[in-house]
This record gives sequence, structure tokens and C-alpha cells, in this order.
Amino acid sequence: MKQHILIADGEPVVVHLLSELLERSNPNYCVSVVHSGEEVLEILYDSEVDLLVVDQYLPGISGLELIRWARTCSPQTRTILTITCSDDEIETQARCLDVSHCICKPSPVEEWQGVVQQVLAV
Repeated sequence: MKQHILIADGEPVVVHLLSELLERSNPNYCVSVVHSGEEVLEILYDSEVDLLVVDQYLPGISGLELIRWARTCSPQTRTILTITCSDDEIETQARCLDVSHCICKPSPVEEWQGVVQQVLAV
């Protein structure tokens, strides 16, 4: 059964590379990419998403705010928050929102694959 991963990041190159990496790493991953919070919410309302990977700094909305909203319309969706550097305050807020994992950008390909695999295995 395919697992739907939704990646939201304002940097098109990052989103494209990550989606390619994930789809190549596992034939059961179906990856969608968006660049805004509005697009995320539209997809969450219309379809089932197993994993939401969201950047902390999306245009017009923070990743934490988006995860807060996503929890109301899709509580079963697991989440990964990408951050540009380790930030204790953001990581604490993420834990309060039950974010599955925080990952710093950039991170090695192997780390991305491992984190996604671990979160989807739960």
C-alpha cells in the first residue's frame, strides 16, 4: 500500500530534490509537493496524508502554525518539521504539537531517508 507524503517548503529546489530522493528510496512512497500553507490545507481536506514534512519558514505562515491547523483537519497525519538550525524553543513547541521529528536543513540524504522511514514505521 502506498504511503502519501506531502512536502511543504518555499524553496522549489529543496522540495524537488527531497521528493525525488524519497520516491527513489521506496516504491511505496507517493510524494506530493507544495509551496504554501494554503496548498497544504487543501490537500489535507481532500485526501489522506500519512506524513507531512513542513518547513518552519513557509511564505505567509510558520510551519508550527500549519501543523497546529493540520492537527484539526487531519489528526492521524504524522509530521516532520524542518528547521534551518537547532533551535530549542522551536523544538520544544514542536514536541508540544506532537511533531514526530525535527530535522535540520541541510541534512545528509541518509538522515532524511532514515527519519522518514522511522516516522512512517510507527
